[in-house]
Amino acid sequence: MMAFLLDIITFLQISFSTNIFRINYNCASNSKYFTQHNLNYIAAENHAVSQYWLDFYSEYGLKVPQGQPGSHPNNLSLDDKFTYKAFLK
Repeated sequence: MMAFLLDIITFLQISFSTNIFRINYNCASNSKYFTQHNLNYIAAENHAVSQYWLDFYSEYGLKVPQGQPGSHPNNLSLDDKFTYKAFLK
C-alpha cells in the first residue's frame, strides 16, 4: 500500500500530471473543484525558464507552459478540499 501511495505522490509531482488530476476532478464534480494557479517555471537565479523544464517538456514535444493556468502538488495539498488519509499497520 505504501508503494502505491508513493507512486501516486510521484505522479502528482509532475506538473502536467497535476493538471490531469485537477481536470479529472473538475469533470467529475461538474465544476472547478481545485483552484488554478499560473504555472511558473522561471529559475530565480537567472530569471529564465529552467533548463530542466525546457528539456523535460521537449522530450514530449511540448513547450513549457509558463504562465498558463494549472496546478502544483504543493498548492493541491493546501486546498481545503484535499484530504490526506493514512493507514498504519
